[in-house]
Amino acid sequence: MRNSMDKANGGNKKAKASKNKYIVLFIAIVLLSGWIGLLVDMAIPNQPDEQTLGMGIWLVLPFLSGIAIRFFKRDWKDFGIRPRLRENIRWFVLALLIFPVVTLIFTLIAWSFGLATISSFSTLSLAPIIASLFVGLFIKNIFEDFAWQEFLWRRLFSTNQTAVRIQVAFRW
Repeated sequence: MRNSMDKANGGNKKAKASKNKYIVLFIAIVLLSGWIGLLVDMAIPNQPDEQTLGMGIWLVLPFLSGIAIRFFKRDWKDFGIRPRLRENIRWFVLALLIFPVVTLIFTLIAWSFGLATISSFSTLSLAPIIASLFVGLFIKNIFEDFAWQEFLWRRLFSTNQTAVRIQVAFRW
């Protein structure tokens, strides 16, 4: 009986070590992707500010590495989007309202201090700007949230909570 217990504990240790190995691999790829992106940006001059190929690499590589790790481990059981609209409708509405409300507040603050002017303002011209920003941020957040929340957070959450806080603090 003791021998079977030792085997079971050994199996748990191996599974935990394997999971930790993939977490470390993911974090290393993420950190490396920032440096790769910087090197790409240094090699390609005259790119638009904050819309560089290097920033795209830094955004997409963590997502792709999470997908690759899942593929090689054949670990798809917790993959996917589960929005639970009925249970979370108030949070979705709040999330949709935050961006325009915060933008309006800061625009009014800038206008009140004379840092921005609102001349020949047209709501018809504002709607496409907000829509394009919303679409761009939505696409960006798909890559970001699938990498951090869908892949990494689920793995860290099942480990020691103190370790999670330290790892998140170190990463950011």
